[in-house]
Amino acid sequence: MDGANTAVIKACGFLGTDIYPYFQDSSIDNSYNVFWDSMQSVKVVAKASPGKPIWITESGWPVSGATKGAAVPSKTNAQQYWISVACSAFKEANTFWFTLRDYTANPSFSGLDANHKPIINLKLLIHDS
Repeated sequence: MDGANTAVIKACGFLGTDIYPYFQDSSIDNSYNVFWDSMQSVKVVAKASPGKPIWITESGWPVSGATKGAAVPSKTNAQQYWISVACSAFKEANTFWFTLRDYTANPSFSGLDANHKPIINLKLLIHDS
């Protein structure tokens, strides 16, 4: 953390972070760990202003697009990411999921197809530990 940013961190109402294991070339099987390791890095920054909430401002896994390292876009992988990461993230922090409709983008992180039908099962699986 750059100490020069402390005043900005203290002035903010919350800290936001975008976390995309796909763009970190992570395999879907390691995406949960990459996601939460990234959250830990943000918590280090948050120490500049204790108690400041951290919001997950974007995350997701693409349903289509190019392979990046070990990261393979697919409906199956997007579903696995939703179940393993989204369901735990929603329980942990204010979370914005990327995105409901971008089915023409490349890569596409869309949750809906062109007919507005879910591409993956968007049911939340939040369990108390």
